[in-house]
Amino acid sequence: DEMKLQWYAIPALSGNQLEVGGLVFTCIPFNGWYQETEISARDLADVQRYNLLPEIAEYMGLDTSNNASFWKDHAVLALTEAVMWSYDKAGVTMVDHHTSSDTFCKWYRNE
Repeated sequence: DEMKLQWYAIPALSGNQLEVGGLVFTCIPFNGWYQETEISARDLADVQRYNLLPEIAEYMGLDTSNNASFWKDHAVLALTEAVMWSYDKAGVTMVDHHTSSDTFCKWYRNE
C-alpha cells in the first residue's frame, strides 16, 4: 500500500492477426491471466523494466552491497507476496507458480 504500486488485472493484447483459410483478420484481441511471478519477478523487478528490487530492498533495510546476502531473493519474495495479497484483496484471481506447475504436471501425466 505504501509504495502505491499498481498493475493490470488482466493481460490483454490487441493488434494481432489471425489468418484462416487465406483470410487475414486484423486487430484480434486476446486476453489471458497472470501468474504472480510474471508481475513480481519480471514486470516489476527486471532491470530493463521497472527495476524495483533496489527500492524494495532499501525499504526493507536489506544489505544491497553484496549479492551473496541474497537481498534480491528476499526483495522479490516480499514483492511476490505483496502481489498475491493485493490481487486477492481486490478480488482478482491469480495463480501462484507452484499451483501452476502442479497443474501442468498433472495435465502432462494424463496426456
